[in-house]
Amino acid sequence: MKAFEDGYSIQAVSRQSGVHPVTLRAWERRYGLIRPARTERGHRRYSDQDLAVIEQILSWLDRGLPI
Repeated sequence: MKAFEDGYSIQAVSRQSGVHPVTLRAWERRYGLIRPARTERGHRRYSDQDLAVIEQILSWLDRGLPI
């Protein structure tokens, strides 16, 4: 996955994790589970730590835990 200077794009994170961008946005807005940085133009940029959190969320879901 290619990182920009300021992190990973939502498309790159979606491809890597298999989580749809709409779902990533919902996890951010509704649940506050991830907090990606923003570029000057407002684009989300995910860090390695954000990716680790997404992987953790996916493991919860795999175990049947609700968000």
